Amino acid sequence: MHVTWSKQRLPVVAMPALVLLVALALLAPRPVTAADAAPDRFRVDLSFGEHLERLQSHLADSLGLGVTRGLEAQVASDFEVLEFPMKSALRPGLHVTNRVRVSDQVFAPQTVAGSAATIPAVTHAPTLEVTMGAGLGLPLALVDGDPGALMFVRYEGGVILSSDSGYGVLTESHVGLGFERRIGVFDGSLTEIQYGSNQRFGPAASSGRWNMRFRLMSRVSGLRAAAAPATPAKGAPPVVDTGRPLRIYLEMNVDTDGHDGPDLLSGTLGAAMDLGTLMHGVGTLLGL
Repeated sequence: MHVTWSKQRLPVVAMPALVLLVALALLAPRPVTAADAAPDRFRVDLSFGEHLERLQSHLADSLGLGVTRGLEAQVASDFEVLEFPMKSALRPGLHVTNRVRVSDQVFAPQTVAGSAATIPAVTHAPTLEVTMGAGLGLPLALVDGDPGALMFVRYEGGVILSSDSGYGVLTESHVGLGFERRIGVFDGSLTEIQYGSNQRFGPAASSGRWNMRFRLMSRVSGLRAAAAPATPAKGAPPVVDTGRPLRIYLEMNVDTDGHDGPDLLSGTLGAAMDLGTLMHGVGTLLGL
């Protein structure tokens, strides 16, 4: 029986629906308590992980590059440049974001017919990815108590650099809408849907791409940057606990153009360090 290419793509296209259901369960409201640490207006995370990719492409499969794995390292920052007043743990604000990521990636640009280019249509190479963005964050406290999560809309754009690939400088840009937990054990967990372009997938499939992003992140409770806070006396205000800089995470991405171009399903399992919390703990230990 002949199976068409479009039918083979169904698992990749249907994956966002499954991921969204799991993410909505994760981000169910959990009331913020006085013991929860207020989020930093400027945060920097350093992360390392094992990365696995499945590039859904006939050409990639023929070259043995349909499935690849490797290590990745990333530094990501989020700076709330403007905060609006509101009686809640999280407040509406304007955010500027930046991300620098080093990893191995598979590139799938198609060779243009009649072109004299000698570079391969699909290749695997070390990559530096730099993106910057800006967006608006709105706390869910606007509609339901104070669950410690934000709804955000943002724009991000950047470049993909890889001298070994032979493609020079590639660009990417997208707008995104999503939800992110900013307080509690699952601080950093998010779900986001993006729409935009990515030249990594070639001229014919670079624009009109949808990306579904899901990240489950949890603080490691046993490792602290400072001594655990003492139990407050009866009637005293709760002690805020900010001493857990280490987090583990699982991130999944589905990227598709919705047509016959290459699709990508990827996942990363790793650890992240909240550098702000770490420096706060070091300062506490040194009496600063």
